[in-house]
Amino acid sequence: MLILTILCIVLALSASYTLTQIYRHYRPLRNSPLPVLIVAISLPHPLQGLLSLIDHNSRLALFFQRDRFRHHSWNFRDKFALHAHYGPSFFLVTPGGREFITADRSVAEQILLRRRTFPKPLGLLDKLELFGPHLASVEDTTWQRHRRINASAFTAATDQIVWTASLARAAQLVASRPGTTTSTFPDLADASLDILLRVCLPTSTPSDPIFSPQAIAQLVESRRRDPAGALKRGDLLSTLLRCEGRPGHGNRDYLSEDEIRGNVFLFLFAGHETTANTLMYAVYLLAIFPAWQAWVGLEMDSLLQGWAGNEEPGFEVVKGLKRLRAVMMETLRLYGPVVNVLRETREQDGMVKTETPFLIPEQTSIRVNSVALHMDPGTWGCDAAEWRPSRWVLASSTGHPGEDVYNAEMERKLIAWSEGPRVCPGKRFSQIEILAVLLQLFQKHTVEIVSDPGETVEEARQRAYARVQQSTMSLTLHIPQPEKVCLRWVRRDR
Repeated sequence: MLILTILCIVLALSASYTLTQIYRHYRPLRNSPLPVLIVAISLPHPLQGLLSLIDHNSRLALFFQRDRFRHHSWNFRDKFALHAHYGPSFFLVTPGGREFITADRSVAEQILLRRRTFPKPLGLLDKLELFGPHLASVEDTTWQRHRRINASAFTAATDQIVWTASLARAAQLVASRPGTTTSTFPDLADASLDILLRVCLPTSTPSDPIFSPQAIAQLVESRRRDPAGALKRGDLLSTLLRCEGRPGHGNRDYLSEDEIRGNVFLFLFAGHETTANTLMYAVYLLAIFPAWQAWVGLEMDSLLQGWAGNEEPGFEVVKGLKRLRAVMMETLRLYGPVVNVLRETREQDGMVKTETPFLIPEQTSIRVNSVALHMDPGTWGCDAAEWRPSRWVLASSTGHPGEDVYNAEMERKLIAWSEGPRVCPGKRFSQIEILAVLLQLFQKHTVEIVSDPGETVEEARQRAYARVQQSTMSLTLHIPQPEKVCLRWVRRDR
């Protein structure tokens, strides 16, 4: 009896503490015009239906599915479902805190533009400084200094260099690729890293593994001591090293040794991981949906018909890659490497101006839900969940690919490279790399899903698509065990 009494007291105290914490986080939201979703505990599924007070017209909703929100990428599984029910913006309250979640483009724009009112989370910034402070981990005037220095390394000359390097590296993939392969993702990941090193961080002493602290220190040091005058080059590492020093005597653009290492790591990781994953998704989706592969093939045939067989397409071809650019953008819309853009309020409330203005209270986490924003039927149409690259192209009346018009206005609805002042300075670099690699892979080849024994072609495609839909988030969104889907590359005549 005593044990039962103690157990009841413990349960009562635990429930009391949980309710107290929930009320503390909910209290500043009592007068908010936005819906508030309260997540208390997790209950067995049959009880959820009985106890969940989910009302389509209610401003307050209780969820007994706490586990649903535990994972950082829960919104990739959820897609647009919660926003379809509760609206483009709402608050989520748990015993651990308060979060504002939005899939409203105008609200997201305000949050991302006003970096002082809605800064990056301090906890996230601390975790990012693995090798030293860098562009993504600093704020205010320090961020402005990092931004000026890093952005100056990405010029029109860089565009030409990354185009040539990407074509050359992708040509090696084509030459060495067997007809049937399970190594598509590691091949693309290696190629993406090689391109980044060749263009941004060229060195005569490559390190392995490249992401270790020692390897990055060696990479920087080898260029610092380069006897051939490496600092006169225009690549990213040269730009960083030219600014090495301390403030003083009117010197606005300077970097410490730690800041140089930090920025090298940032571009090695962010530039490599995100681009490689985008290439992987594009290749898999084109294999799953061969009709879109043929659609892109018509454009490449039309665009490259004047080029000699062994002559690589010049950079001017980029302007004509409207359908291939549409494949890239549609892939980023549904399977962008980053599923959330995180911000927070700290010591002050933040006012958001909409038709009905509202406050985001102090000490509130903020999630710009890019997955839901990119799947809003009000923006993208009733087929928003479908991978349809043609939504980015205004087709000509004749249907000739050379007369297509790329709908550049659509890009304003996409936040794949973030938005506002903190937009990725390597945005154009990654776009050119992706287009060049895809062009080189598909101008002379097609790719298809290999069926398992006893499996039809359509069943194989459905199996591959199901794996894509099971994507998970670690540091970036990725397909789990992509080698489980075998691809076949077939030579095509044009």
